[in-house]
Amino acid sequence: MSTNSFLDILKKGPEEWNRWREENYKENPVLYGEDLKGMDLREMDLSGVMFTQSDLSNANLAGVDLRMADLTGANLTGADLTQADLRGSKLAEADFSKAKMEQVKLKNSNLAFTMLTRANLAQANISDADFSGANLTGANLTESDCSKAYFCGANLSDTNFTKANLREADLNGAKCLNTNFSKADLTNANVNDEDLASANLTDACR
Repeated sequence: MSTNSFLDILKKGPEEWNRWREENYKENPVLYGEDLKGMDLREMDLSGVMFTQSDLSNANLAGVDLRMADLTGANLTGADLTQADLRGSKLAEADFSKAKMEQVKLKNSNLAFTMLTRANLAQANISDADFSGANLTGANLTESDCSKAYFCGANLSDTNFTKANLREADLNGAKCLNTNFSKADLTNANVNDEDLASANLTDACR
């Protein structure tokens, strides 16, 4: 099927889209570079869908199944991804600036060089995820599970990790200017003391 055919089905709403996916479960839809900004995509099965370089800014993806989806280079600025499931998804170089991502599932996902400035990832599960080179300036990761996450070379300036689980996380070379690690668990985390010189480590566990 062509990209336009997939898009036509998507625009018919969740009932038609999910029915088509059940009947064609072996086919992974391709929506490469599509303009989907502001669309309400709730209740849709978007697992395995290719959204590479698509515009999903301000889209409503709350609670959506996006496991193993390909969102490489996609624009998700201001999108609502609250409680969305993106486990194992490809998100490298995507833009999540100001996105709502509370309780999002990102375990084992690739977020290398993503833009997450001022995104809200409170209580998110990002364990084992790759954030190498990502920009999380001003992001909120309060009470998030970041265990074994890879933040090498990431910009964590003004990022809020209050009460976050950072056990065995790799923060080697990460920029931690004014980063808030208050009451965070940094047990066995790979991080240099000099990188934490301006960070808030009040009641943090190391």
